[in-house]
Amino acid sequence: MPSSRTEEDLSHVDPDDLFTRYTITEIRSIQSKLRADADVKQEELRLMVGERYRDLLQASTSIISIAESSRHVMEALADMRETVAPGDPQRKPRSSSIRGKDDAHLKVLQSLSAHLKLLLDAPEHLWRLLEKKQYLQAAWLFLLARIVHRTMVTEDPEEATWRNEGINVLAQFPLVQRQWDTIAQLRPQIGHRATQFLREAHISSESACSTILTLHLLDSLPLSETLVILLSQRSRTLNALLSHNLPFRTHSRPESPILKSRRKTPEGGGISVTPPSPGPRRIRNRKDVVREVRDAVTELLDVILGTMRVARDIFRASEEEGRRNSLVEQSLEDIQRDSSPESVLTTSTLLSTLPSSTHLLTLPPAILSYKPYIDLSSPTAHVDPSVFDAQLSTWFHKAMEGFKGRLRVWFAGLESMQEVWGLRRKVLERLQTVHGLDMTEKMKVQSVLDSSVRERMGEVASAALDRLERSLEDTLRKAVQDIREGVENTHLDITPSAFLFSPPPTPSLSQMSNNSNPTASPLKQFQDALRQRVEGRSPLLDRVLGEVESKAQEIEANLNVMKEDGPDSRELQDKVMTMYHQAAHASSTQMCQILELVMTEEVLDTERDPDQVVKIVTFVGRLCYYMSWSSCTRGLCHQAETARGLLETLNALHKRSIDCWRDHAVSGALKECDPIFGPFAPASGPEFLWPNQPSPQLIKAFLSLMSSLDRLGLSRSALVTKGVTKQVMQDFQTAVAQKVTATTSDWRRDEVQLLWDLTFLRQLSDVPPKGITEAEDAISRKLTHSHERSVVSKDIVLKLQGHIDHSINEYLPRAQILLAPLLNFSTLRKSTANGNAEVPTTAVKPASLLPLGVPKTDQDFRPAVETVKPSPRFGLLLVGSTSVG
Repeated sequence: MPSSRTEEDLSHVDPDDLFTRYTITEIRSIQSKLRADADVKQEELRLMVGERYRDLLQASTSIISIAESSRHVMEALADMRETVAPGDPQRKPRSSSIRGKDDAHLKVLQSLSAHLKLLLDAPEHLWRLLEKKQYLQAAWLFLLARIVHRTMVTEDPEEATWRNEGINVLAQFPLVQRQWDTIAQLRPQIGHRATQFLREAHISSESACSTILTLHLLDSLPLSETLVILLSQRSRTLNALLSHNLPFRTHSRPESPILKSRRKTPEGGGISVTPPSPGPRRIRNRKDVVREVRDAVTELLDVILGTMRVARDIFRASEEEGRRNSLVEQSLEDIQRDSSPESVLTTSTLLSTLPSSTHLLTLPPAILSYKPYIDLSSPTAHVDPSVFDAQLSTWFHKAMEGFKGRLRVWFAGLESMQEVWGLRRKVLERLQTVHGLDMTEKMKVQSVLDSSVRERMGEVASAALDRLERSLEDTLRKAVQDIREGVENTHLDITPSAFLFSPPPTPSLSQMSNNSNPTASPLKQFQDALRQRVEGRSPLLDRVLGEVESKAQEIEANLNVMKEDGPDSRELQDKVMTMYHQAAHASSTQMCQILELVMTEEVLDTERDPDQVVKIVTFVGRLCYYMSWSSCTRGLCHQAETARGLLETLNALHKRSIDCWRDHAVSGALKECDPIFGPFAPASGPEFLWPNQPSPQLIKAFLSLMSSLDRLGLSRSALVTKGVTKQVMQDFQTAVAQKVTATTSDWRRDEVQLLWDLTFLRQLSDVPPKGITEAEDAISRKLTHSHERSVVSKDIVLKLQGHIDHSINEYLPRAQILLAPLLNFSTLRKSTANGNAEVPTTAVKPASLLPLGVPKTDQDFRPAVETVKPSPRFGLLLVGSTSVG
């Protein structure tokens, strides 16, 4: 259908024209549209008729009322016209009786106006008093307004002053009843706001007592019920504080069923503890977190202690202040006295605070001296002390349950022992300054606080020890991975002597002048680098050990915080230390298991290079050795038993690493001296060389052992103390003896050198190792058998052993510096001094750097190690032509 057809008004078109202009489909759409428009118009008409009908009824009523009022006005004007004389009548002088009646009538009217003004101003004054939280004054004003209203509308003949003067208050002043209706609506507001005022976190005893008096006077509640209201409102205040969640996210820890059960809401409107809702985790300043926790705890404790103090001040007599009755009972007595103290509220003092108070002084004396009715002899005006103590004690124990549960939640935000213990000090300082609590109640508060502190201190200590274990494992595995991958500078940990002689970064003058922090100055860093080299703490070792030491020092510093307090905290300190000792014992065991696990994984992995395995195992052993006397051991273990167990385990792990290293070192040394074990060339004649020093292969084996000792990273004194050198030499000597083969009875010329080497090895040890003597005897038997066959002359056989002993005694002073790491000088000095009488005394005289004495100088020079002979071109240098062969 075209738009022009759609926009055309079809309601006035003839139907026949529609059928001629549109199709059947268009006719049906037009029909539905017209039908919808008709329904809309019908609904609008129905609404209009309904509204206009109500307007018509109201208008007719108003018209009738206006007509009736107009008629009354017209009649009143007619009466006035008839009353007033057309002329000016002569005035007659008033008599004294008439003037007296007029004065009395004037006083009645003034009193009436004062009554009306009080009723008119009362709502505004009541709202103003409620805003100022002066609930007792508001209740008193309400009761006074009720008396004024009752006085004005009463039908008592004795008090019918208005009716005697021809005044019908209800008929002539309907505003009185309407105003009272407005004032009466404020009574629930006064009671409700007074009840809510008792929920204030910080409330004084005087303010609370005034509020209690408000409820007692306004609603005629017994004082026992007002006590229940006070405690219930204070419980609401506590619940609001207990449901307050601090804006921090704690570390997830399994929650005990006991804590969950204590967080259930108790029956009877008690104090509930709700767990904090999880929120987004964010990094916050620790000082802000500690301050928020401290403020929350002190505020909660202030509410509990303040409630106890306020309740006792109001409902319990105080002998210290000279009050025989409680504060609320004394206030009721002061109100009922004829001569009330100035501090007690009266009607006169209340009216004097209102605007236009001078006009209100025209009120009758009965109203000006109004006092609420109080029956001091009634049980409702007293509270039984036993009932009061029972209810207050019940409330206190429920509050302590909530306080204990919330402490556990809030303490979860404290991450160090120093924070927890510092908060305890603040709370105890606050507790000491609070008045109104019995000693048992203070002890209860301290007991609840100490219980939460002890529990949190144990959790913090366990968390710190867990972090220490994770730090040890992470840094150790990272160091092992670096050694395995050959990261730069890892050779300093594999060979500690290289680290000892590596140059530390030297600070420049500009760096020292630009740095103002003494702890991070380049000079301090240079000193620390030198100290690390002296102590043998190579980079990877220092990284692992430094991480563990820093965590242990942090734990020790936190534990030392408790020692600053006096003997009053000794019991709690002992309990905390007992919990810490248990956790430290388990943590030390776990740390040793981590070290053992890493070591075992390397040893059992058969696919890795044995040399690489020994490097890693040796590194882990060095770590155990340094941990055994490091500050981390003292920081962790405060019990002698735990420290002894940790040291024994670390020493056992270190010994295990040394055993692994020793097997590898002996195996490597044996490979170097394999050629000395044969096969030997057969002797072609009686001549052979007389050896004066060890074979080159044995020297290479010694050098291999010394290189392996260097990898241990232990000082010479530690090597001697632990017997590492002695044990490795004994194992090497035993292995050499087992390798000596004497399967043939024929003499081998090169076996003289082997005999010299075996004799030399035997003299290096104070106790000859197993098999070394048997090997010497086997070679000696070969020598004797050769003499019997006339292969070697008898003189040579007799002089050979003496030559070997003499040459060894001469060789040791020359080689004492070269072989110093392998020599036991105390044993060698004795054997050298008691060995050969032909050795001069200069050879055995100890010196500061030469323990075996100075070598003899009246003989040709013989080097300690066989060197390569110089080539012909060596003579071109400007040196002497001394033979070095």
